[in-house]
Amino acid sequence: MIEQKLKKLGFGKNEIKVYLCLLELGQARVKNIIEATALHPNLVYTSLDSLLRRKLATKTETHGVASFSINAPEHIL
Repeated sequence: MIEQKLKKLGFGKNEIKVYLCLLELGQARVKNIIEATALHPNLVYTSLDSLLRRKLATKTETHGVASFSINAPEHIL
């Protein structure tokens, strides 16, 4: 159901998978997102870039290791 709503908002299928993965995991490294979504790494990076550009996700780095989390869902609206 939420997938259909995200699709109506212009999310691609891979963006939906990555977004929902981050929603479930809270904060995750790319490796964890790849494992959870079973998407090719290039698709995960492309989806993350899109979510970051749209300000729907945040990237944080700790000791040179990046992790990602979603911003409050209100940003979608």
